[in-house]
Amino acid sequence: KIFEKMEAKDGIASAHINLGALAVKLGQITIAKKHYETALSISTEIGNYTATKDCYEGLYKFYLKQNDCKLALSNYQLFINYRDSLLNQENTKKVVQAQMNYEFEKKIQIAKLEQEKKDVAAREEKQKQVYIRNSLIAGFLVLLLFAFFIYRSYRINKKTARDLAQK
Repeated sequence: KIFEKMEAKDGIASAHINLGALAVKLGQITIAKKHYETALSISTEIGNYTATKDCYEGLYKFYLKQNDCKLALSNYQLFINYRDSLLNQENTKKVVQAQMNYEFEKKIQIAKLEQEKKDVAAREEKQKQVYIRNSLIAGFLVLLLFAFFIYRSYRINKKTARDLAQK
């Protein structure tokens, strides 16, 4: 009743399947068949393969208890078909998911390699800049030292010239 108020057809089908299984166990044959058939019509209408599979399984057990081997076999075959179809769908989903995971991991690895290449290039560029900076500083210091010696030599020469001029 709750599922009917909510208009949840999946829930209605599932409830009918459960009521059918309970009725079979209690020996209420006509009620069980009614619930299974209602669940089957709802599940096929909404395309719920799992519920349809469960309906055929229930009908198989129902007809087996009724000793109607022909209908039991027919429903069992339909149950097997739906079960296999669901397994194939699940396997297909797993394969697709595995492929997607592989592609995703592959893209991540490629991105990591590209980032590593960029990092190496950035490190090399930084080292080059540090080398150039250090070379310029060293050159400036050598130039400063050279200027100091020239200035010192100039002062010595000037002092010597003054000393000579005073004598």
